[in-house]
Amino acid sequence: MPGTVLEYQNYLEQVIGGMPAGLIVVDAERRVLSVNRTMSAMLGVAGAAIAARPALEALVPSTELALRCAAALAGGEPQDGVPVALDGADGGRNGDIRWLEFNIRRTRLAGGDLLLLIGQDVTFRRQARMRLQESEAFFRLTFSQAAIGIALLSREGRFLRVNRKLSEIVGYSEIELLQRFFHQVTHADDLLDDRAIMASLAGGSIGDVQRETRYVRKDGRIVWVALSASAMRDAVSGQLRLILAVEDISRRKQDEEALLRMANHDALTGLPNRTLLQDRLGQAVCKAQRAGRQVGVMFIDLDRFKQVNDTLGHEAGDQLIIEIARRLAGSLRESDTVARQGGDEFVVVLDDLAAPEDAALVAQKLLDRLFQPLLLCGREVVPTGSIGIAMYPRDGEDSAALLKAADSAMYRAKAIGGNHFRFHAAGMGIHAEADLRLEVAA
Repeated sequence: MPGTVLEYQNYLEQVIGGMPAGLIVVDAERRVLSVNRTMSAMLGVAGAAIAARPALEALVPSTELALRCAAALAGGEPQDGVPVALDGADGGRNGDIRWLEFNIRRTRLAGGDLLLLIGQDVTFRRQARMRLQESEAFFRLTFSQAAIGIALLSREGRFLRVNRKLSEIVGYSEIELLQRFFHQVTHADDLLDDRAIMASLAGGSIGDVQRETRYVRKDGRIVWVALSASAMRDAVSGQLRLILAVEDISRRKQDEEALLRMANHDALTGLPNRTLLQDRLGQAVCKAQRAGRQVGVMFIDLDRFKQVNDTLGHEAGDQLIIEIARRLAGSLRESDTVARQGGDEFVVVLDDLAAPEDAALVAQKLLDRLFQPLLLCGREVVPTGSIGIAMYPRDGEDSAALLKAADSAMYRAKAIGGNHFRFHAAGMGIHAEADLRLEVAA
């Protein structure tokens, strides 16, 4: 029997020594009776130190562990998940903090109480959890404080999560947005394309997309945004989600529109300039060609404009140009175009005409209505003008030919004293036209 007991004891020691978890056995006075190999390695202590039966607090200095051991001894209740931090001097490697976690059980042997402290190194797990918590905290902070709007959408387009910046961009509170779908803040003119893009993302035919679109704020104002959207799967539910990054680009759009307007409009009058005129005239010709209609091109030149400049000054001349431009723009259809050609010259494009008589009616109306008296520098001035008219396709089939023909007709109107309109005379030769320009200039 003694041999059997000894063998059993050796067997238990081998089992305990080979346990993947660390084990400390302490008596009722919390003195260490034994430590297995795994725990010795965790704590970095040799067998000689254990043989002296040190106090538990000397081996594992932890107030929390001491309190939980006392509770286990007093009441016998298991104490689980007791965290212990070890610095470099107490088992930490390279001066780093190592974390152990103990489960404490009370048992009895030979009429006395013992505590079994089963411990494991949870440093990696704890660090991973802390990194995850830090990552989540960083994400929450980044999400809420981002300089761009961020939203998480269901595959149907309902807002599931939004940040503060998106609320600022669209003017809705977070609660209001969470009760809406993305299409409820999308501009009607962009809705069809945006719906198609979201459907493609949800269907998996595309992984991400970037585009410029328009949202409608709660107060009704339109805001331009740069939208980046991508699809992802929820890690827990596996459901598809859409992520939106939304940047307000309204100011950039305003700047672009201002630059485009400067490039295509006259600085003094705000009317289209030569560049935009060429584009509008080309469009009108193409449209007339398809529909079998005509286009009228008017070249308008103010009579005796030089006298205004010489007598009243260039500022008065500019005021006259501005007023004539305003009257021209207010006397034509929205489909027509009036442009400043330069100096005191204007060009009008009359779109979708049936016959030259339509252009003649407009020209007479302009002469009657535009050149009414006005005050310049306290003096009444009665401006007059000469109008030359060319018709597509009769007088030319492209912009250059039509403008040249209208310019020629304008000189014919000036030659008879001004304040008249004339159509282009196709039979006028090059030399006769040159002589007419010289005569008018003289």
